[in-house]
Amino acid sequence: MSQVIRQPTATLSNNPSHVEISSIEGYKSFIKKQESIGNNILTRVSNDKTHIEVIDESGATIAIVMDDAMKYLLSCI
Repeated sequence: MSQVIRQPTATLSNNPSHVEISSIEGYKSFIKKQESIGNNILTRVSNDKTHIEVIDESGATIAIVMDDAMKYLLSCI
């Protein structure tokens, strides 16, 4: 199950292969798909709450969360 964690900084990746997620449904669907294929992922929120990203077990950014999805996640913590 994905966890939401808070980090002092959440550096946005320069990795062009990451996904940008802006809707609540898109976030939930992305997390569900990652879990169904067995990926161990975390959702990381910066302490200043300006950046949210989904990272894989190696720490690589696989998705950037923004807009409505970001507001939703911030309301959950």
